[in-house]
Amino acid sequence: MSNLSDLELMASDSDEASPKSAASLEQVKTKAQRLIELENELSDIAIREKQLKKERAQIRIRDLPEMMFELGLTSIGVGNKVVEIEDMIEGKLPKEPEPLKAACDWLVDNREGGVIKRKLELELPKGDAVMEQRVVDALNAISPKLDPRVVPTVHFKTYEALCKRLVRSGAEIPKDVLGIFVGHIARVKET
Repeated sequence: MSNLSDLELMASDSDEASPKSAASLEQVKTKAQRLIELENELSDIAIREKQLKKERAQIRIRDLPEMMFELGLTSIGVGNKVVEIEDMIEGKLPKEPEPLKAACDWLVDNREGGVIKRKLELELPKGDAVMEQRVVDALNAISPKLDPRVVPTVHFKTYEALCKRLVRSGAEIPKDVLGIFVGHIARVKET
């Protein structure tokens, strides 16, 4: 699916712009009906895409690796393509506050805290531009009404690389706490 906006798509088709003419009520209804059809079709495509991606994940991560390992295979040629089984290590930092804190605490306790970025968030009262300006001008002028929170985060690529390094090092790591999945994946390659 394209990430282009409707306006970008129209601009790219400017050579094919329809000539300007007086519109009739029937033409408006026809165009409105076509718009409804397109909206429905795009919705159906999005649903189908989600189903296909789920099926692909099932085959890539579970079905094919299990079946091929059972037969002692690590690759198989199919037509002009090769399906190979590769190791897969994926890490995703938990989003919920308590599991996130547990994961970050483990990283700090195990000398990996350097990957953690911290973001300070403040709840500002609605419509209070004066308070907002005070916060911008100087953090020490913040009102006690505000509820500052430090939100730890790790860039997803940095975290993924760290998880791979930890797993490959053979270190004992709490995979469930850190949100790490270790398995295999089938990848399709050109021959």
